[in-house]
Amino acid sequence: MKNYLFDAFPLLCWLQEEPGHELVEDLLTQAEEDKIILSLHIINLGEIFYRVYRLADLRKAGDII
Repeated sequence: MKNYLFDAFPLLCWLQEEPGHELVEDLLTQAEEDKIILSLHIINLGEIFYRVYRLADLRKAGDII
């Protein structure tokens, strides 16, 4: 089984539906179907939280986490 380690950037692209978000969507779907393993370092999770907090608000950032 393939194992992928996400950085914050592709997940932020996916959240904002920027170019390339389709690839991330496909990987997330494969993970839900137990075809691959996805990982994310806690530091990158914090970066995503902070970016969403800055662009939106605390509630939206909390919802994403």
